[in-house]
Parts: sequence; C-alpha cells; structure tokens
Amino acid sequence: MKKIATLLFISFFIISGCGDSDTGNTGNTGDSGNTGDTGNSGDSGNSGNSGDSGNSGNSGDSGDSGDSGDSGNSGNSGDSGICAEGVKRCSPHDVELDCGDPGDMGNTGNTGDSTFAESTSCAEIIGCMTENCNSYNSDCQQACIDSGTTSAQSNYSTFNQCAVQNECDFWERPEFFDCMIENCLEEIELCGYEISDKDYVDNDILPDEDSSVIDNETTDNDVIIYEIKDIEVYVEVCVNGEWMFSETCYHDACKSGVCLECPTWKPNIYLYPEVSKKVNVQLAFPKGGEVIGSEPFYNEGWTVEVKPDGTIDEEFSFLFYESTQPDIWQQKEGWVVETENLYTFFKESMKEYGFNENEIKDFTDFWVPILDHFPYYIITPQLSKKINEVVELRIEPKPEKTLRFWYHISGTENPFHRIAIPSKPETFKREGFTATEWGVILGKPVY
Repeated sequence: MKKIATLLFISFFIISGCGDSDTGNTGNTGDSGNTGDTGNSGDSGNSGNSGDSGNSGNSGDSGDSGDSGDSGNSGNSGDSGICAEGVKRCSPHDVELDCGDPGDMGNTGNTGDSTFAESTSCAEIIGCMTENCNSYNSDCQQACIDSGTTSAQSNYSTFNQCAVQNECDFWERPEFFDCMIENCLEEIELCGYEISDKDYVDNDILPDEDSSVIDNETTDNDVIIYEIKDIEVYVEVCVNGEWMFSETCYHDACKSGVCLECPTWKPNIYLYPEVSKKVNVQLAFPKGGEVIGSEPFYNEGWTVEVKPDGTIDEEFSFLFYESTQPDIWQQKEGWVVETENLYTFFKESMKEYGFNENEIKDFTDFWVPILDHFPYYIITPQLSKKINEVVELRIEPKPEKTLRFWYHISGTENPFHRIAIPSKPETFKREGFTATEWGVILGKPVY
C-alpha cells in the first residue's frame, strides 16, 4: 500500500438558500394553494423561482394553486442531457482570470500598489503570492505578507526562515515542496497545511511498475510521495451528445470553453507618423481576453498626439499594455538560449526582425535582468499573423507599415529540446507612417 504525504489547499464555498415565498391568506375554509415547485438547478445553476402561494378561497373554495417555478438554468457540469456536437464549456464553471496587479511596468518602471483580502493563516499568505505575484515582484509579495494577521505573519516568517536556511526556492515548484517536506515539516504544519502520513515508505514494497511512473523523491531506500491538491478548471467538449474532457486550463481560468492565459507582459507600441498628428489606437480580443494594465490609461482605446520622433503626448515614447487571452501560441519553431547569452541573442534577433536600437534597448533593459531563474530559456517567435488571431491592433489613421512581434519564453533546466529553427525573416522596411510592437508571453517551465 502506498503511503502519501499530502499538502492540502482547501477552499470552502458557502451557498446561501433561496428566500421564503410569502403565502397568501387562506379563505374561511379553503386551503391555501400549494406553492410551485422550485426548478431543478444543475450544478452552479440558478435555482428556479418558487411559485406564488395560492389566492385565498372564497366561501370555502379551495385556493388557486400557485404557479410552478421556473426551472433553474443548468450549471456547466450539472446538465446530464444531450449537448450540441462540438460545443465547448468550462468545467466546473466559468472562472475569471485573476493575475493580481502586475504593477506599473510601463515607461516609469515603478511597481504599482497592491492590496489583498486579509489572510488569517500563513498558508493563505503563500496562496496570495502564488496567485498574484511573480518571482521578481517583491512589492506584490510584501503586500501579501502585509495582508496577513499578526499570527499569520509570524508563522510565515518562521516558515520562510526555514525555507531560506535549507535553500528551498519557493518559485521552483515542485522541487520547493520536496525540499520543505524533507527539512521543514514542523514549519509546514505551523503554516496551516495538513500533513497526512509523514512516514517514509520502504522502496522494496513498491512494485517496479508503480515506482517507475509515480513522481517521487528517492533517498537511499526511502521514498516520499506527495501531491498538491488544488482547484482544477478544465474544458469539456460535446461528443456524441455527451460532455467529454478536452484540456486542463493551466491558470485555472476559463471563459466560454476557452482557457485563459495569464498574461502577455509589457507589449510596447511605437508610433512614427511622418508629421505630428492625432492617432487613435484600439485593441480587440476575438478569442476572448482583456487589457489588465496600461500606460497611458487604456479607456477603451488611446487617442494621443504623436510626433514624427515617436513622442506621445509630450511624455511617453510608447504605448504600454498588458493583457490576458487564450494560450494558442506556436511553440514548434524557436531557439534554446543559455541565460548568459540572452542579451546578445535578443539584440541580434530583434534587429533581424526589424526593430531599431531604441526599441531593442527598451526590451533588453527590461527583460534580460528578469530572465535569470533558469540556466536556459526556450524562446519561440510569434509573428503578426498569429498575434492578430488573438489580439487585434487597430490604428487610425492606418500606418503604411506595421511590425508586430512577440516572444513566447519558457524556462528550462535542459538545453536539449526538439524544436525547429525558424526560417530567416523577411526584411522589414519602414516607409511612411510606421508602427512597431514587441511583447512577451511567459510560459510555464519545461522540465
């Protein structure tokens, strides 16, 4: 029998009941009408409205029966009936993407203020960091710590001290939990996690076929097996009238049957009109998504005054935004680049795709210092055609030339990955009113 040491992340959901319906006054002898039956609700569906109570009977007539309640809307996973072929839905239900406040990473480079709901335990503080912060956003992490009660902050300090002493890197999961289970069991329990069955399992009692497929950490003849319990959101597709599993949403966020990606970081839009003019810029998300950060503020679009040198409203050198959208990026062609070579790679690559020195400097100044958590990075280019499928860029008056180019970047420990080298790009020529844009999608690590 396999024994499992488990960290449990538990969420509690409280569902309030429907309000009581008002009953009518009964007649002298008549019975009050029966209230209508409430509609059957599917999981997460809206419950039906309770029927009106019967009118009071006259002179002993029985009251009129109440109207039957409207049937509740079926929830995403509660409907066991026949579905339409090929339709997709989120299961257990639509979940909005919450990437937290990414901070102001536009022209000024300052990190925005973040406030979060009160955390009553150390585990909730860690959950806040996991859901809302990036490894390089120390202000966000501190905001999560500040959200905790005095007791929660104290327990987090003890938990974090043990992690630091044993060089357990919080941002390198699942290795982090391996390290903590091995060195900091008391601190884990103090933090608010429930540890079940902490005994080590003798490797000899595990069948070979089991031990070859389970994710475990082996030390001599001892094996500790763990799993992280969390809420999982996935997409179902209708096949032959039945809902079938399609894919798991990496960021536990889903809308209208599409997994949402979190997020596209810091696309910069540069505008170079031939003469100073007013320019309107709008973004559209044909497959779902939204702007989650911007500078200047994106209020259903930007209307700005732009000079030929690219200066915007006498203050900015580019329009900055961050957005969420489906994860449908190409990852078949690209490069595996060693971290110490990133600066040279980006400088040469962006020049080849058509960016000028100032645009390249903005990119390398921001991204090269951040990309330092892995020895290698898998980098795949996203060209205008692919970007436009997900995020449309609408500029009026329309530029004569537009260059849109993003990188999808995933960290990795392994320099050996089967990936095709992209073909040499066509030369981008700047003629007349020109617009350019670069951006980054940070993908999950590849192990």
